[in-house]
Amino acid sequence: MHLKFCDMSQELLRTCIIKQADGKLSTEIDGETVMMDLNLGVYSSFNSVASHIWKELEEGTAFFPVLESILENFNVDRETAHKELTAFLDELSEKDLIQMQTE
Repeated sequence: MHLKFCDMSQELLRTCIIKQADGKLSTEIDGETVMMDLNLGVYSSFNSVASHIWKELEEGTAFFPVLESILENFNVDRETAHKELTAFLDELSEKDLIQMQTE
C-alpha cells in the first residue's frame, strides 16, 4: 500500500520522514537526474526541480523542509510548490522509489 501525500494531514506531513528507497542509483547530467531502479531494471529522468527534490531525499527528511528548499531555490509560489511536491512524491511512492516512516 502506498501513502498518498496529497491526502496526508499537516501533522503527518510534519512527522513523516521521506527517504530514497534502497537499490536506486542516480547521477546528475546537465542539471537533471537519471535514476536507475536496479531491482526492476527501469530508469527515470528528473528535471531540475525534481532533481533538487531527489537530492533532498537522499538522507531522509520531512515534507516541509523540502517545500521550504523549493521555495528558496525556485521561482514558485507556496500553493503551487505544495501541490507539485505532493504530486511528485505520490508518483515516487507509486513507483516504490521512496520509503516513508513516522518519527
